[in-house]
Amino acid sequence: MMAAFLTVGGPVGAQNSASGLEAALAAGELSGELQRNVAGDTVFRPLDPSLPLVYLPEGTDFPDGALRRTISVTGALRPDGLLQVEGLTLPNPYSGSSDAAYVTAARIVDRINEAIDPVSLPMSPLPRTIEDPHPVARATKKDVDEIIRLFGAAHATRDTAEMRRLATLWRDLRIELFQTFPDGIGLKSVYGTDDVYRAWRIRQIFRSSTSVVGIAEVGEAEPHCSGVLISPTLILTASHCITRPLSELEVFFGFVELPGGGAHPPIRRRLNANAVIPADTADWTRLLQKDFGPDLLDYVVLSIEPAGNAAAIPLVEVAPGIKDTPEPQCLSRSVQNRGDPLYVIGYPEQAALSVHTAAYVEFPYAIRGFDLPGLELDAGSDFVSAADTYDRVLVELQDSYIGENGVDRSSTFARFYYHSMRNFGQPSLGIVADTSQGNSGGPVYTHRKDQCVVGLLVAGKSGNWYGGPTWFQHEVAIPIEAILDDMEHQLGAQAFAELGLDLR
Repeated sequence: MMAAFLTVGGPVGAQNSASGLEAALAAGELSGELQRNVAGDTVFRPLDPSLPLVYLPEGTDFPDGALRRTISVTGALRPDGLLQVEGLTLPNPYSGSSDAAYVTAARIVDRINEAIDPVSLPMSPLPRTIEDPHPVARATKKDVDEIIRLFGAAHATRDTAEMRRLATLWRDLRIELFQTFPDGIGLKSVYGTDDVYRAWRIRQIFRSSTSVVGIAEVGEAEPHCSGVLISPTLILTASHCITRPLSELEVFFGFVELPGGGAHPPIRRRLNANAVIPADTADWTRLLQKDFGPDLLDYVVLSIEPAGNAAAIPLVEVAPGIKDTPEPQCLSRSVQNRGDPLYVIGYPEQAALSVHTAAYVEFPYAIRGFDLPGLELDAGSDFVSAADTYDRVLVELQDSYIGENGVDRSSTFARFYYHSMRNFGQPSLGIVADTSQGNSGGPVYTHRKDQCVVGLLVAGKSGNWYGGPTWFQHEVAIPIEAILDDMEHQLGAQAFAELGLDLR
């Protein structure tokens, strides 16, 4: 039979450990973590390293929100050495204060305590996202909105000391929230939407991948950038991917990894020496100098050269025995909200085609005025312990979100558009996607509806970030909405319409 508790030192050590546990439990609450092992058993690991890990009776279970976090338990050891838990609580450092923000935070922790306590087990399980209609999630979201409202009020009066105090509170509170509602945005915001990919969505991703091309120098074995087919002859990619005259570049179709290892040889197509966009020679010169800004975006539209008697768009083998013809991808102006799931397709580190599905929006391109305080509270909380950095982040973030028609930040319902100061002031969509060099120029797809392209990746990041995504650590895409507006401005309405793009 499995030992009821685990220790070292043989029978004498086991007796001492049991005695220590009994004494600790008899003294009151015992701090530690509830964990579920591989076999599905529930165990309790005391924080005191001198005390053993102890099993709970078979069938004992707790809501996920009670697991793998520091809690205090009351109970007793049974004669068989198993721990009978009678109650558990989270420490509530916010209780006892009359301050409005602390009262709200204390209410959140008290509510979580009620939801994870064994007495509450008969109620429906806690959801994994705060956006769920579950009563605990709904009430918690209302309290979170109250803390954001308090931060917004402090911001409106330029009370920097109060803003920093609330940011410190939020930095700690959001960890508790994430442990209770883990399907949010990492340790950043607790807001998020369903990012589960149903089978039909995966099939659509598979089909879309055939239309994502590699950008390479003629004769090279590996692509250095990515791009996407947007018409039967046109490729959209990042302009910083253009390392040589277009006549010296080509695109790869079907450069995919084989199940047994290695990559399928790509089908190559040359590019026309003249770009469709930029149409102006002066703009092309600036792009080659990487002189990007609000009036010159990091993208180009290129055309594929006819390949003699071969079709411009080849039939490609996307997997052994499975062939498909790449199709122009739909382009969407749809608004992407914070936490919305995305995926990115491209060629990271010059490798074969990869799909990055665990992606989401961190800094939206378009946001309403009433959502700005919550965004600032989150972004600033990462740096609240360093006053200079905290102040700089708030200034950069505020300068990056520009109100439509020149409205100021007090306009609650107006839209504000993200022109990232960290991306040369270009219209931007800040995302987290675990991409890297080589993904540049690749399409960013929405998880919604038709799974159209909503952005063009221009700045990837390694996934090995210390502390997770922040204002300084996230990937950047240019929104398709901004690209389409710029294309129409450059070409004129009629010529733009004649491109025959699939716009949705």
